[in-house]
Amino acid sequence: MADFWRGRRVLVTGHAGFVGSNLGAELLDRGALPMGYDPVLYSPSLKVLGVDCARVAGDVADLRLLMGTMHDFQPEVIFHLAGQGHIKDSQEAPFAAFHLNAMGTVAVLEAVRREAPHYAVVVCASSNHVYLGGLRGSDARYNEHDDLDAVDAYGSSKIAADLAVRCYRESYGLRAAALRHVNSYGPADPHESHLVTGAILACLDGKRPTLRSDGSALKGYLHVCDVVEAYLLVAERVDTLPCHAVNVADREAEASAEAVARLVMRAAGMAGDPEVLGEDLSQSGYEERLDATILRGLGWTPYHGLAGGIAATYRWYRQHGGRAWLAS
Repeated sequence: MADFWRGRRVLVTGHAGFVGSNLGAELLDRGALPMGYDPVLYSPSLKVLGVDCARVAGDVADLRLLMGTMHDFQPEVIFHLAGQGHIKDSQEAPFAAFHLNAMGTVAVLEAVRREAPHYAVVVCASSNHVYLGGLRGSDARYNEHDDLDAVDAYGSSKIAADLAVRCYRESYGLRAAALRHVNSYGPADPHESHLVTGAILACLDGKRPTLRSDGSALKGYLHVCDVVEAYLLVAERVDTLPCHAVNVADREAEASAEAVARLVMRAAGMAGDPEVLGEDLSQSGYEERLDATILRGLGWTPYHGLAGGIAATYRWYRQHGGRAWLAS
């Protein structure tokens, strides 16, 4: 499907964010005609990646504006990435989390149902966090049919959004899917609180990365380019999916927080180990592993291994002056 995206009208909510800006850059490279929908029209991520496309400023839960945008633009594909993406912020402001993550997703799906029910594809960002609910053994992997057990505001709001996708797919026939992807890292991530980005910036400052936890929590990590490829592939193959949800993960890119920070240090040419404070033990010994059989069956294979992806990301930040690109 090399020419699938050429000339195709694509609406991207949350286009100014980390994943959204990388997705927009790839869509432009493939000859698509993207339009961004976001309260923020411009961002450092968009600028540094050279994403120049039509934009609409708006709240993702504004059904009337979404319907008008879809009526005027007539998108063939909608990537819904807008939402509250930070666990801590969601826990501190649960109403905003549910407004953006749950009702924002419902608004996007309802706008598609009313304005483009028979032809438009809509791929929504879910989260690996929806599975949280207890420790999993090293041989156990979450698959798309497992219970969704998160109880915090972020995970619960994402579960509500995920189930809305299932509802609109099964009850209304929308060509819809929810992507449950693991932690992403890569170029143009403005969030220093993210493990890989924060560790890289620490190394560029000549400091060892610092972990507030004991560093033992094991999770999956994917370079943003591999996450973007998953979004594009699922949109292309949405009608062949066996269910509404798709895990995006690579078992070869699962590592503890301490191991990830150590990989960053090696990419930076630093010896030694990260500083492990052990102050927050809430995820001590936690293991989260996702099964990506469905996505692999579509032909998805990650391009970046964990060590190589982190090394490439380190080079990008070094070439862009650490944090300097944020002020450019």
